[in-house]
Amino acid sequence: SIQVWEDFFKLYYWENILELARDYPEKRSLVIQFSDINLRDMDLASELLEHPDRVMKHANEALSGIDLPADVVFTDTHVRIIKIPERIQIRELRSDNINKLIAVSGLIRKATEVRPKIRIAAFKCKYCEELTKLPQNEGKFVEPFQCEQCERKGQFKLVHEESVFIDAQKLRIQESPDDLRGGEQPQTLDVD
Repeated sequence: SIQVWEDFFKLYYWENILELARDYPEKRSLVIQFSDINLRDMDLASELLEHPDRVMKHANEALSGIDLPADVVFTDTHVRIIKIPERIQIRELRSDNINKLIAVSGLIRKATEVRPKIRIAAFKCKYCEELTKLPQNEGKFVEPFQCEQCERKGQFKLVHEESVFIDAQKLRIQESPDDLRGGEQPQTLDVD
């Protein structure tokens, strides 16, 4: 829960949070070593590995809501977990790993530049100028089918100022040659 993370932050990462507050908004990440979580709360560590989306959501909400002594209020901050002890080889990734927090090792063979990626698109109806916001998932860009106000179909304009963007980058990771046997070809993995 959020309270578990707040207690963890205050007991073990308070100095790191104060440092983040000093460097905010240039820095927005609180880096936490997995071993620190596992050492202090094995249930939380296990839950993090099994259900990372839910647990990280609580961690990020706890970080954003933490009371700081300075006049800083965290928005768009997030927790980063590093040094997960068990690494999986790229060729060993299976369906069991979906929606789990895992670590892979390899060489970065390709990295794109950091580009803005739309997360919530704001559209203005060309007829009544009603603003509609739609979350954008991976893959296809989605526009409203019809205006919620005037109920007309089509004719929307994307409003960049009202939309929410994040920085995004794509990587291609290749298995390390040290991990290959005989004449095996290295496997690759594309990462967003």
